[in-house]
Amino acid sequence: MTDDQAKRDVAAGVASGYVFVGELSEPDQTNVLTALRDTFPHHVDSEIYPPQVTAGMDDPEIFVARAKSLAQMAGRSIALRKASGAVPDSEG
Repeated sequence: MTDDQAKRDVAAGVASGYVFVGELSEPDQTNVLTALRDTFPHHVDSEIYPPQVTAGMDDPEIFVARAKSLAQMAGRSIALRKASGAVPDSEG
């Protein structure tokens, strides 16, 4: 993220469980969406639901899929924003 206040706001939001990406300015919006799309799925598999955690869970794929749905939503948001001209194709 490029803006220090935005970094603090996102960190506070993450700690509370909510991040309002739409309230960020560009290019921070696109950067956060891109990170969710490109980096978050690996984070889910390695940090949130690693194999040693999912081994003891009933139906872990449900929880993993829910977490990874954020990546899918971020990808769709990026595609829609590009299609509408909200961000240039070179970003995200």
